[in-house]
Amino acid sequence: MAQEASVASVALLVGRAVRREVVAFEQLYSLFIDRIYRYFLYRVGDGHRAEDLTSAVFLKAWHSIDRYQERGVPFGAWLYRIAHNVAVDHFRSQQAEIPLEDQALYLPSGDHVEDGLEKRFTQQQIRRALGGLKKDQRQVILLHF
Repeated sequence: MAQEASVASVALLVGRAVRREVVAFEQLYSLFIDRIYRYFLYRVGDGHRAEDLTSAVFLKAWHSIDRYQERGVPFGAWLYRIAHNVAVDHFRSQQAEIPLEDQALYLPSGDHVEDGLEKRFTQQQIRRALGGLKKDQRQVILLHF
């Protein structure tokens, strides 16, 4: 779980990271890695792909941190904007995606089949519930969790 930090301490870390202090950026990474990973995990449904996309976000953030400007929104919002753009690029580059309805065909294997099936069922219920929301409402929920 991401470590909790005050807005002031994040702002100090961001200021140091803008000056290319690696240790400060590492601390920001530690604070936000879990949230960004979950953002992708929900969207792509694959842990390895979510890890790759999460890495891409932090790589892009590191390359552009010196151009970051405080605009009255949290630093996390800047990261989520990068994550959104990475997700859009990812889905545009996909030739053939598996529809959500067909994902149920890919069941977990091994000793934890029941756990995997229960998790998939729960995910399907969440997707259905989110599908009933307006786009703005769904985005708020997804960004929060």
